[in-house]
Amino acid sequence: MRQATGRASPSLSIHALPAYTPAGVTMFILRNCAAAALCALALSPVHAASTTVDFTGVPTGFYANGVSFGGIAFSNTGASSTVYVNDYGASSIGQALESYDPGTPGRGGVLMAFAAPQRSMSVLFGNDDPAYTNPGAIAVLQLGLGEAVVATVTLQMNRDDVANQTIKYSGAAFDSALFYMADEYGQSLPRFSEVIDNVTYSDVTTPVPEPASYALMAIGLLSIGVTAQRRRRD
Repeated sequence: MRQATGRASPSLSIHALPAYTPAGVTMFILRNCAAAALCALALSPVHAASTTVDFTGVPTGFYANGVSFGGIAFSNTGASSTVYVNDYGASSIGQALESYDPGTPGRGGVLMAFAAPQRSMSVLFGNDDPAYTNPGAIAVLQLGLGEAVVATVTLQMNRDDVANQTIKYSGAAFDSALFYMADEYGQSLPRFSEVIDNVTYSDVTTPVPEPASYALMAIGLLSIGVTAQRRRRD
């Protein structure tokens, strides 16, 4: 008969928690602040680099549909198969691009095609001549992605025939934009010239952190430096 051996009951050890000094608490906060700052930098929103097409240096003349300036292919959606670059005086800032449609309503405008999807754009326009427009006339910017319409932005024209209004869009990705001028009912104006300048667009391939992100990164690096210096002292 084998004698049973008993197991010793597990002992419970109680250790005193380390006492946190104000300096220790400060270092704990700094270390966590550093981690939080660097994480915030990685997750922070970004602004995309922008490109502006102002037609400076482009010779005056007619250009076939699809001509490319500054990474954008420009076309006339009206009956004409050309766009025209010229200095339009007060209706532009130096050289600008014109799309003239001698045809019927609903066909005119400037189509802009991008090689890659974009996130935002703006178009400066003029030639909103009060002699050819009615009160309530609007500028229209329609954004597309493939065959789908992403968004449509409208802006009531001030009808002063001066290039001093800019229509803008920012949001979902798009790879084309149609700009045209319309009457108060949204119908494209017949026998009318759209004149555009300073076409600015932002791509999504060159992210630049926001200023707040740089501040967070600076806090994080400072916190890491303070921690390292204190460890050397200890």
